[in-house]
Amino acid sequence: MLLGTDGARLRTGCIALAAAGVLQLVLAALGQPGLGIVVVLPVAIWIAWLWRPSALQIAVVMILLGLESLLPLQTGGGRYFDWDLHYQMSRVLAFAHPTFVAGLANSSNILQRTPLLAALIAATIAHLPQYATFQAGSVLLNSLWMWPAGLLIERWGRPRNMVLAVVCCPMVIVFMLYTWPWGFCCFWLLSALYFADEDGRISWIGCGICLAAALMTHEGCIGYVLGVVTWLVVRRWNVRGVARGLGSGLVTCLAIGIPWTLVLLRYAALSQIVRSPATAAGLGAGWLGGRLELIAATVIPLTGGAGVLDRLFVFLSGSVIGITLALLLTRTVRMPRGAVSWSIAGGLVGGALLLPTGNASSGLYDTAFPAAVMLFIVSVAACTPGRWRGLVVAGLMIAALTATIIWIEAAFPSPSDPNLALKVNGHLQFIAGITVVPGLALIGLGLALGIVRTHDWWDAGLRPARARDEGPG
Repeated sequence: MLLGTDGARLRTGCIALAAAGVLQLVLAALGQPGLGIVVVLPVAIWIAWLWRPSALQIAVVMILLGLESLLPLQTGGGRYFDWDLHYQMSRVLAFAHPTFVAGLANSSNILQRTPLLAALIAATIAHLPQYATFQAGSVLLNSLWMWPAGLLIERWGRPRNMVLAVVCCPMVIVFMLYTWPWGFCCFWLLSALYFADEDGRISWIGCGICLAAALMTHEGCIGYVLGVVTWLVVRRWNVRGVARGLGSGLVTCLAIGIPWTLVLLRYAALSQIVRSPATAAGLGAGWLGGRLELIAATVIPLTGGAGVLDRLFVFLSGSVIGITLALLLTRTVRMPRGAVSWSIAGGLVGGALLLPTGNASSGLYDTAFPAAVMLFIVSVAACTPGRWRGLVVAGLMIAALTATIIWIEAAFPSPSDPNLALKVNGHLQFIAGITVVPGLALIGLGLALGIVRTHDWWDAGLRPARARDEGPG
């Protein structure tokens, strides 16, 4: 059957999502962005059917969406601006002539970003033009990484419900609740890694599409993409396969990039559009010193406010030790290998080389997120049955602490918080500003479903891994 396997359904879903994004970009370039909902909404429903998430995965998405619905502000840990920037990008693709409010994301800033997540949500923004709409769409798209993550864990001989331990990583929670595209990037990168270990023309093409889609979701994925491509060239030794992958990737980049460029031409000249991504990289004066600061800030984050709570937020979501705390406490850290290790190395090296010097004090906070997710997936898949329940308990406790900190920081911001000024000046309507009832209901239903299906996650890692030629680490 055409859709009879997990791999076939994942490939179909990836192609459908990319195609829906391309269509919305084309319609935006033609001045008819409101028509995109006719295709994007059915594709979203089809994606849910193709994924067929477990009850546990549904519970996780419900809880995350509920938490997002209770946040009256995006803030904490020194984060600023990006959450609004991607919303403004979505508005550019949802309306023919959107207005920019002074002090918010503007036409010059959006030139440096790639648009796939914003394009998919724009189809709904065109009809429900509030930031609340972007909140919901962002959480749903940023949760899709659990689909290929579960398949990778299952390929390595363990139950896919072990993905719960990955979700409990504090950095994962923060990035799934923050309205930017890194979680969606992980969906594309993990899907590409899944296809990279398969043979056949369709798998090579699927891998190329996913790598290109990751790059067109966030330009910071370039290192991860090059890492996977290098592994395919060096280790697979399949000239035709690599050519198919590169060809499909190039076509995908052009299909997304050309209409996006046509939209941007309303705001800037072509020379400025082409030059903007290059000038964003950290290649200017003080580059070497910036790299040293970047490495130091990645290990011990320098951002965040003076308060204890914000420092704890930064430790959990930005420091190497805080991110891997549950793994360290239960001694389940494992070293990745194969395409995963090459992708992680490429992503970290690429981020270290290209991150703007002016942003060095923030460390590899955002660029390293896919690497953290990959490391957690590998470690969780290799977790021994005797340590599984300890990992779950530690993970859930840290996850609950992280979620509480996120809500407190959002509900009681400092009057001088620049994110608060963005919200006020832009008249941004959060879900929590409309009503908190859906958020509380979703959290309650998600927790109830998780309790009813306790055995799905409490006993998930008790079965030993099946012997395989290729393991996670």
